[in-house]
Amino acid sequence: MKTLAAIFTIALLLAMTSCSDGGHFIEGPAGEQGTSGADGQDGLDGSDGVDGQDGVNGILEVIDPCGDFPGAKDEILLRLYDGTLVAFYMENHRRFLTIVTTGNYRTSDGQECRFSVDDNLEVTW
Repeated sequence: MKTLAAIFTIALLLAMTSCSDGGHFIEGPAGEQGTSGADGQDGLDGSDGVDGQDGVNGILEVIDPCGDFPGAKDEILLRLYDGTLVAFYMENHRRFLTIVTTGNYRTSDGQECRFSVDDNLEVTW
């Protein structure tokens, strides 16, 4: 009778635990972690990607009205990629930036260079 009860218990357990492949299993305690295998070899490098687009406001041109002003901090104009003109001047640790539009100007770097910007943002002095 004990044998019949044991067989019934095993059959019941098998019926309650099934695998996706239709088989049956009884889960036991987990064993020790095995050692990891060796790393595989690196694969081949992929092909180079496509170049990115140019930056939106990158510097396209540096303009130095009236040329270099030796011995001083020289004011310059930067033409950005979108055509915008920006004046840049540095004195000690302070830096100054301003957008330049059509008009007549004088640099503030001590050279006092007079220059003009026309409707096409072309600079002349």
